[in-house]
Amino acid sequence: MSNELLLTQFGQNAGLVREFYELYQTDPDLVPEEWRAFFGSLNGSLQVNGQVAYQVPASEAVPREAPASSLQAQVTLLIQAYRSLGHLRAHVSPVSRGIFRAPDPSDLETGGLSDHLSQSFDCSGLAGQATLPLSEIVSRLQTTYCSRIGFEYTHLTDPNERRWLQERIESQYPEASALTASDRALAVRKLIESDVLENELHKKFPGVFYFSGLGNEVIVPALEILANYAASKGITEGVIGIAHRARMIVNSCVLGKPIRNLLPEFEDNTPTTYMGFGDVKYHARSLGTKQTPSGREIKLQVLPNPSHLEAVNSVVEGVCRAKQDRLQEDKRYSILPILIHGDAAFVGQGSVWETLSMSQVDSAATQGTLHFVLNNQIGFTTNAADGRSSNYSTDMAKAVEAPVFHVNAEDVDAVCWVSKLALDFRNEFKRDVVVDLIGYRKFGHNESDDPSYTQPVLYSEIKEKKPLSENYQKFAIEAGAVTSEQAKSWRDAATQEFKDAQEPVNKPLVGPASPLHGKLSAKPSSTKVPREALERIADSLTNFPNDFHLHPKLKAQLEKRVQSVKDGDAIEWGVAEALAFGSLVMDGVGVRLCGQDCKRGTFSHRHLVLQDYQGGQDFSALSNLAQETSGVRFDIYNSILSEYACMGFEFGYAAEAQDKLVMWEGQFGDFANGAQIIIDQFIAASECKWQQLSGLVLLLPHGYEG
Repeated sequence: MSNELLLTQFGQNAGLVREFYELYQTDPDLVPEEWRAFFGSLNGSLQVNGQVAYQVPASEAVPREAPASSLQAQVTLLIQAYRSLGHLRAHVSPVSRGIFRAPDPSDLETGGLSDHLSQSFDCSGLAGQATLPLSEIVSRLQTTYCSRIGFEYTHLTDPNERRWLQERIESQYPEASALTASDRALAVRKLIESDVLENELHKKFPGVFYFSGLGNEVIVPALEILANYAASKGITEGVIGIAHRARMIVNSCVLGKPIRNLLPEFEDNTPTTYMGFGDVKYHARSLGTKQTPSGREIKLQVLPNPSHLEAVNSVVEGVCRAKQDRLQEDKRYSILPILIHGDAAFVGQGSVWETLSMSQVDSAATQGTLHFVLNNQIGFTTNAADGRSSNYSTDMAKAVEAPVFHVNAEDVDAVCWVSKLALDFRNEFKRDVVVDLIGYRKFGHNESDDPSYTQPVLYSEIKEKKPLSENYQKFAIEAGAVTSEQAKSWRDAATQEFKDAQEPVNKPLVGPASPLHGKLSAKPSSTKVPREALERIADSLTNFPNDFHLHPKLKAQLEKRVQSVKDGDAIEWGVAEALAFGSLVMDGVGVRLCGQDCKRGTFSHRHLVLQDYQGGQDFSALSNLAQETSGVRFDIYNSILSEYACMGFEFGYAAEAQDKLVMWEGQFGDFANGAQIIIDQFIAASECKWQQLSGLVLLLPHGYEG
């Protein structure tokens, strides 16, 4: 069976057609008359052009000859309702303000099923069973789909992906989702460290901005336990993009940034303050290396970013792609992109969608990204009803077939389990996954903001809530995972560390204002290339395979280019580019060019990737030349029709791959202003603010369109 065939015939309606077909297999009367006629013309499977596109798996099919078929059909619809809509009934909000809640799918009276609770029915593979009593079917579905995680996965059109998630969710949650005793102890310790750091900062620096993460501090144990788990699954490095919210506790409590290095940033007592370099503390880069219980090491880094929300997303993806391009194909997954969003920004900032839409394209795929949404259920002072038109802030992610897991941010075990599930899905299918941590914001948007002006009812409720560290500590003690003495020792140690960090020291706490200043130099070098090398490059442009069919209009054009090199005269722009790129790859310097229509070139001037006139397959002469001469990569890609995220991606790629020539090309030069935030905040300022170098070259043809 082929999901691609379904998509070819029905496009984005493929999922609906598949659902109708499954219902038809259960009972033809469950689908409209026109669909009955269509499915009735098929030979036992959904076909496209004579090929089987979809056939209901045996474990999901309901036998047509089953007794009481109308009752069975109602049970099947009930199971499908839980799987598709149960998330709308899940208890995912820790405050009374919550998402829209749909009618309860277990309203058995409407289906005429209340008199049949003891009767066994086909349960569509629920929990690996063939049949179960209806009462147990409902109980299992209610517990799995309407507890403290809301699962959205039935929108996936690939039945293998859908079935993979369904089997794991229904067999593991909630019974097998509990953390081990050691992980519960680790979670308690990390929550205590976060709580102590936040409260001590709040007392010592009243009114100073650091954008508290309390209310969603579960991100700290989630990342800590995820890092350990990821290392055991072969992940060697995680690259994190996060805005200001919760950045302090992630940097300190997950990546291990010493508090002694953190406090001078609050006091503006760093060399950068006096030299005019640097940036605010909640924009800074952090690096950390963890030795995990599996014995494997994992590196973590939080990339620097400006206050422009979600601007760093595509930069993270570019950094990860550059790292992955150095690895063998079967090891690319070991570099993990992690993006941590806010709920209002996720739905409001266009760079989020642009980055999502790049997730599966050849130029920018990174083996799947883990997205965490720190869902405060508010954006500064703006309520969700004013901040979006969708039910969830994450709904756009479903357009790229990313599973979405909404989870109550006060259920630490559930958050950590679903984070592991997200990683496993990403590793298996190389797709993005979204974990929506639905919590709250304990204080205002910043440390001088009073949220009771605009959300008085909500904040009167939040004011009464106990800290998550206190609640989870009590739970873990009762479960036998920790003792009260252990918890007290961790709190005392965290408090003492903060106190010790305030003691004066006799050595600089951080490095010079700009570690790069005065240390970079370039000597003039010859840019001459031997004639023989240039002629070899030119000859390679027409060195096609014997079975390659060149477009008739290109033959004379390419031959003219080759001859112009040999004559040393009338060398046009496209030829000069090819010679420059070719000479670099022959010298062992990799080249990457990505942008809008740049394989051919907007003005039909480049033609560095040719398509077979009959078969359509690609041919890249310079890619072949690179492999034959030095083994480096020559990559040229057409990007999605975006400037912002695409330029950010190439900036990140160039920052990581400083041994390559990396270029982004706009369709016309003035279109670059669609990426003005990347130009202003990263390209122009990254060295001064963050000591981050990037050799990205912007190709802006014509300058202006006219």
